[in-house]
Amino acid sequence: MYLFQKSESFIRTVEGFEQLGDNPTPYTLRGGGENKSDAEAIHASRPDVDQQEDESSNEPITLDVDAWEDDIWELDFPHVDTIPHSELLKRAIRVLEFAEQNGYVNESELDGGIDEENVMGYFDPVPKRVVVDTDSDDFLGARKGPTVAHELGHAFDIGIGQKSERAGFDETKESVFDTDGAREDAIRLSERLRGTIPEGEGEYSSYRLSEEELLADAFALMILEPKAAERVGSRAVACLKSYLSTVAEDILD
Repeated sequence: MYLFQKSESFIRTVEGFEQLGDNPTPYTLRGGGENKSDAEAIHASRPDVDQQEDESSNEPITLDVDAWEDDIWELDFPHVDTIPHSELLKRAIRVLEFAEQNGYVNESELDGGIDEENVMGYFDPVPKRVVVDTDSDDFLGARKGPTVAHELGHAFDIGIGQKSERAGFDETKESVFDTDGAREDAIRLSERLRGTIPEGEGEYSSYRLSEEELLADAFALMILEPKAAERVGSRAVACLKSYLSTVAEDILD
């Protein structure tokens, strides 16, 4: 289940953006202001081929337009030269099609109806159905592309687990992130996608820190932004690729 918590207590305003949690990422920033307009004008003045190449991957972001312009190939300005949602959705759909062709998913409803608050999607193991219900003006992390990618993480986790006689949601199964460093990286990837995990033993914190949710978030970023996922959480990505085995070669560009 993809729960994207958007409580006002988690959101603050930074340089004209709404920021979810403590870590500014393309997925946790929404809106923008004068600085974004300035960055858009600079980006639009670049050759089309440079714009397209820069938008094909996510570099570390800055909200400082001058710093970004001075190092435009090594830094990104959020929602200007970061990967657009249309491309993220395209990457997720490609993996969804592979999952459907190979029996990991039987049904998908990408404009389904979900009544639970802040729940963007879920994967139903029987009958292997992905259901997604998102808004187009939400934080990028809560939109259709990332949500589909996350739910596919659950689909592959269960499918791979069953094939290796390890039930995907069995609390006793061996952890995919089998070192402290790999788990730390998985948490870092999850926070990049969905914002800061609250401290404490609350229900939401426990949900976000569960093996299944960390795996699904890491999977999502691995297929949506492979270069950035390696940069931010290389140890978690390595563990996940090992777990997925040969499937990883088929779903990664």
